[in-house]
Amino acid sequence: MGSLNSVVIVHRDGAVIAASPASLQLKSMRSDWGRRLLDTRIPEISKPFRAPTGRLLIFLSHPVIDGQGHLLGYVGGTIYLNEKNLLHTIFVHHYYRDGSYIYVVDRDGTVIYHPNSGYVGDMSRANPAVAEVMTGGAEAQRIKSLHGVDMLAGYAPGPGSLSRFRPSRWTSITSSGSMTGTGTTCPGSSHQKGGRRHAVHV
Repeated sequence: MGSLNSVVIVHRDGAVIAASPASLQLKSMRSDWGRRLLDTRIPEISKPFRAPTGRLLIFLSHPVIDGQGHLLGYVGGTIYLNEKNLLHTIFVHHYYRDGSYIYVVDRDGTVIYHPNSGYVGDMSRANPAVAEVMTGGAEAQRIKSLHGVDMLAGYAPGPGSLSRFRPSRWTSITSSGSMTGTGTTCPGSSHQKGGRRHAVHV
């Protein structure tokens, strides 16, 4: 499977034709977003949601269309957010130093990747930098974290789409808590003791 935690091939009627790993034992996927994909024929990345298994995940899907333009179904893959995944592979080796690191939030401000998996699934919209960048802001400013830490933050919107998928905004936030160098680290406070924090908004 490589970058995805699981993969499914679904017939246009919702029946699962194949799934990997086989332990999923899926028979059908007749969800609202599955029906929307079949109606729109537009590849899509879902918002984070909990599967019946209890896993917090994101589902990536792409329609399968034959040479005559007939819709056959779709292929989909999952990213398990609380386990080692594609985002972990991308960001864990990203260059950083002095205790800085990267975390990722979706378009609604939900944390979908964090080196501390305990923060995954939390809302970070109270973070001043995240709140600003969700409105399309692109600048650097001095702000106070939720814990009162004086810090610098820089952020800018990224590309308006991801490959051929439904548009998803990406934004990088870089912040520094070096003005005080103290405080508790968490997504809501957007600071990192003795270093910088980065975030990507999708």
